[in-house]
Amino acid sequence: MYYTGFADEASVGLDGQIKATKALGWKYIESRAIDGTNIHDLPEDKFEEAVAKLEEAGVMVNCFGSAVANWGWDPLKEEDFQKTAEQLKRAIARMKRLNCKMIRGMSFKALWERPAWDKEIEENVFRKVNALVRMCEEADILYLHENCNNYGGMSWKHTLKLLDNVKSPNFKLVFDTGNPVLNFDRSEGDALDRCRVRGSSTATSGSLSTTSISRMRSSRAAVKTAASTRPSSPSPEKAKAMWSGS
Repeated sequence: MYYTGFADEASVGLDGQIKATKALGWKYIESRAIDGTNIHDLPEDKFEEAVAKLEEAGVMVNCFGSAVANWGWDPLKEEDFQKTAEQLKRAIARMKRLNCKMIRGMSFKALWERPAWDKEIEENVFRKVNALVRMCEEADILYLHENCNNYGGMSWKHTLKLLDNVKSPNFKLVFDTGNPVLNFDRSEGDALDRCRVRGSSTATSGSLSTTSISRMRSSRAAVKTAASTRPSSPSPEKAKAMWSGS
């Protein structure tokens, strides 16, 4: 067992990321962004520069924190699928360069305005995630699905249905304990204002300000510990604006 984490939450630049990792006594980074650009999208010279720095520091990359099939890609748009498949192709080549065997991916943007169990969305998500996972199988790497603003992140039932429809030893789960705070629980249907509160059988609703969200993410990045209290989920209108970037 070893410790690792998103070093870009400690520093934008790789030098700072390496420094923070070594200060913790760790040897691994889960690499996501370097100077604000995802590692699979860096220009080739910048990527090679990063490889040299990592090798010199004796720090290894255990996993790519990719943007593959994340909340920026619509499950119903074929163009989005082609673009994110290209992301994965670039990532795989760079993972081989770094002897990295795991990549964090998702299951395409959650379309909250559609039904919780939308057949058209499910057909597209399952087909496309299967295609991405097959690419990982061929490259002998693991596709780790993260719960977030994506199909599999809409509820535990969606996650299980995704597992039932993507049958591969190379398809695994990674659970981010902070992400459910920003998502709706659609395990019981289409309602968007339901948020299960620990120790309570009731559901609550509310809203989160941009400042609150930023602070939550910052504290989650600094220490991966559970908070003693949780804010309630945002209103449907706020959530749509939040995830659309408006």
